[in-house]
Amino acid sequence: MVRDLTIGKPLGRIMTFCLPILIGSLFQQAYLIMESVIVSKSLGVEAFAAVGCTGPLNTLILGFAQGFASGLCIPIAHHFGAGDVKALRKAEANGIYLLALISLLMATLMAFLSRPILMLFNTPGNLLDDATTFISLTFTGAFAMLFYSLLIGYMRAVGDSRTPLFFLILAYVLNILLDLLFIGYLHFGVEGAALATILSQLVSAGFCVHTIRKHMPIFYLTRDDIRPSVREMFRLCRTSIPLGMLFSLVAVGIVVIQSAVNSLGSDAVAALSASGKVQNALLAPLDAAGVGLATFVSQNRGARRFDRVRQGVRQSDLVFFSYAAIAFVVNMCFGSTLAEVFLDPSETAIHGLVQQILRINSYFFVSITLIYVYRYALQGLGYTNAVMATGLLESVGRATAGFLLLAPLGFTAICLASPIAWSLSALFLLPVYFLSIRKLHKAVSLE
Repeated sequence: MVRDLTIGKPLGRIMTFCLPILIGSLFQQAYLIMESVIVSKSLGVEAFAAVGCTGPLNTLILGFAQGFASGLCIPIAHHFGAGDVKALRKAEANGIYLLALISLLMATLMAFLSRPILMLFNTPGNLLDDATTFISLTFTGAFAMLFYSLLIGYMRAVGDSRTPLFFLILAYVLNILLDLLFIGYLHFGVEGAALATILSQLVSAGFCVHTIRKHMPIFYLTRDDIRPSVREMFRLCRTSIPLGMLFSLVAVGIVVIQSAVNSLGSDAVAALSASGKVQNALLAPLDAAGVGLATFVSQNRGARRFDRVRQGVRQSDLVFFSYAAIAFVVNMCFGSTLAEVFLDPSETAIHGLVQQILRINSYFFVSITLIYVYRYALQGLGYTNAVMATGLLESVGRATAGFLLLAPLGFTAICLASPIAWSLSALFLLPVYFLSIRKLHKAVSLE
């Protein structure tokens, strides 16, 4: 099931590896759309907005853990590329220990802090109860979701992007069925959406464990492998904490924007949530391709094949920008129409706001495409501190829009928040990547 990405034509290997991830990403977007439709149509626009306004808090806290889990997979790919199975298994076991600890701390703290934090974010009073219920239950089941993500990340790190696809599809299909059961039939409310996600990913995590034990001997752990190592945990943290901080720093900026849009009322909240879902669906293929590029770079970093890294990144540029051009046209021409999946056509005021934010963001798809290429490339190289810095820049960009532009520009400031954030991040990433890869390539040539 494993695949060595250090041989063969770079672009062909990247695209072949990315295809299952892309299919999984499309299934994820279909699931997110269907779940939003179920929540919106079954529970109403307020419930839809309540779930939507938990997004920044979800990204701030749970996003840190998910970023941390992504960082745990980078050493796995490095060790695989270098052919060091013993180091791979040691990183595998200690990564699981770290993730379990973070999940426990996160669930314990957020059981008490979810509501106060949502109030701090100026969550509208009519949305607060549903938002608190949804996010509290989500954090309670965080370990199931994170463990599932970690196992899929481990599989991809050794070049297997096909097997995780089956488990992703299983999780999404099961999630929708449970949404229909809990929300549509049993009338659980917004807590039904959270419970469906937790249970579906717990089941898929169980299948991941079974498959790894039966078919992927590279991950078999001996008694010596499972012995906790403080030194190894610190080594893993050096890679993983910056990626976790990336998610949290980006979320800080999103929190500022969410707080600002909350002050503009429920229509603005619903518009931001709906436009975000449309835009995320359009950009999902870029994110999927970025994950594949990061894995390619990681394995070749371990094998010290920096010539292949440069070639793969250069060829990926063309593919990423070609897709971004298509996404631009779709977003400009059909973005508002796509938002009708989540919103009633009679909500004309909300649709006007959705159209405004989607069109402004479309003009800056070049910036976000640069981020997808070079942030993932630096992540694969292990330069996670530089990746974390881009999160800080995005946070500054969004905070600028939320604090300084809201009063004079109103909702237009919300529309400009992401473009400002993307542009600052892209301007930083380009020189950092080229300087880093030149330095690494020179070091290898001198050996």
